[in-house]
Amino acid sequence: MGMSNRMTEELAAIAFILPQSISASVVYSDVIPINALQYGRRFMGILSVGAIGSSASVSGSWYWSATTGGSYVAITGTAITADTAGSDVHVVEVSTEQAIAFAAGVGFIKFGIASATAATYCSFVAIGGQLSQNPPNGLINTKVVEVVTGPVASVG
Repeated sequence: MGMSNRMTEELAAIAFILPQSISASVVYSDVIPINALQYGRRFMGILSVGAIGSSASVSGSWYWSATTGGSYVAITGTAITADTAGSDVHVVEVSTEQAIAFAAGVGFIKFGIASATAATYCSFVAIGGQLSQNPPNGLINTKVVEVVTGPVASVG
């Protein structure tokens, strides 16, 4: 029997910070409801940091809250080392179990990028894995406008 699953059937791009200049502030991704199993049990965030302005640094972390509009608190162990060089990519993974173990009542998570001092171009995408339900063509977030997949080759 051949393998024919596409990655977009198993993984989905679910939260974003679109490319933008961040200066002396924190910008947050879309909120991810972790109690909705169709979003998956594990989340991988990919943070892209462009050229860093003079004397600046960029940091990022996953945050949790009990409610979508509530106060968000950083999840211990998910912060990147402050980036002072720039032109880097950081991968930050978190699981729903990790978030729930950190604090009972966690219902929502999001990623935050902080840039200190000077403007720095950054972007972020969160990928949800181990989905319990396949979203149509991997499209969960409306910021994803197209998914292009080539033909699936049967292996075996």
